Amino acid sequence: MKKILYAEDNSGMRKMVSHYLGAVGFEVVVTTDGDEVIELAKTENFDVILLDVTMERVDGITAAIAIRQMNNSNKDAPIVGLTGRTEMSEVAACIDAGMDKVLAKPVDLDLLAEVILNVCRGDAEIDDDVAQPNLQPQDAVYLTPKIIDLAVLSNYQKTAGAGSVEGILRDFSDSWPRKIGQLYSCVVSRKSIGFARALEELGANCRWHWRR
Repeated sequence: MKKILYAEDNSGMRKMVSHYLGAVGFEVVVTTDGDEVIELAKTENFDVILLDVTMERVDGITAAIAIRQMNNSNKDAPIVGLTGRTEMSEVAACIDAGMDKVLAKPVDLDLLAEVILNVCRGDAEIDDDVAQPNLQPQDAVYLTPKIIDLAVLSNYQKTAGAGSVEGILRDFSDSWPRKIGQLYSCVVSRKSIGFARALEELGANCRWHWRR
């Protein structure tokens, strides 16, 4: 069983991804921020490290750099980044930090599982550029996220168990007023980075739950 270290500060997304990966046969260790990732990577060995790029305290890029500088097996573990921002500058920063693959949020869960298996094997069944030494940013990212609809949610429920979808939707309904408040606060205080982070998380949440 492949052991995955997964960091995501969005509770709904964290539950959905971790439940799904666990249901399809991975062992998943879940954290909520990059500082926790760094500490766990110092003491435990992982087959794959899955990082949200824009976490609040320590972001995924900073965590990836720290992991690549470690003196244990995690230094060479495949790192997959998850981001709602797919500009080439963002992707380039992820690759420069040592990430092997970058996927756009909201993540297609089947694709994510396939990517994890492929980076574990070190081969390139998804495309010819996976895990190549001269990987370019445009080759490392899946730029077109799929929008989850009711059929996909139903399939996720069958995989992750009864009540899984209800819990995800409840988390979203609880979190969106807080995100709106964060957006307003960032506008008032002119904190552009915080505004972008809150907007990204809110947008990713919306795309998980509704068709456009």
